[in-house]
Amino acid sequence: MPTFLRSVDTVIMGRETFAAGQRLGGALVEGKRNIVLSRTMPSYGIPGATVENTDPLELANTLRNDKGKNVWLMGGANVFGSFLSAGALDELIIHVVPVLIGTGIPLLDATPRLVELKLRSTRRFADGVVRLHYDVDRTAPTS
Repeated sequence: MPTFLRSVDTVIMGRETFAAGQRLGGALVEGKRNIVLSRTMPSYGIPGATVENTDPLELANTLRNDKGKNVWLMGGANVFGSFLSAGALDELIIHVVPVLIGTGIPLLDATPRLVELKLRSTRRFADGVVRLHYDVDRTAPTS
């Protein structure tokens, strides 16, 4: 995780992910530009973060034009789905954890879409976790 965190300078999360982080005692990623997406929170509402209510593609294009490193889209499922549907994601890194659960937080919202992914790399860790790294085809239709 420390290596990954050094590769990003901006973290985007939804209001619910931010709230869950607050309950666990650390919603914001220290030393990073934190953006919380919300339609209901005031833009001045979070010390150390920016609150945005903007189109995912517009925000992605703004961030692409800024100097800096990578952006970590932390979630949740609705945020991830909206960026994916808008063609605003360049790559996707998924960690498969070898624990089966019957419930949990979904990776992606239930919006119908078809997004082509191209496998860039895989990595297996000693604890059984597997990282899948994909490039997202932003030119392919999403529905």
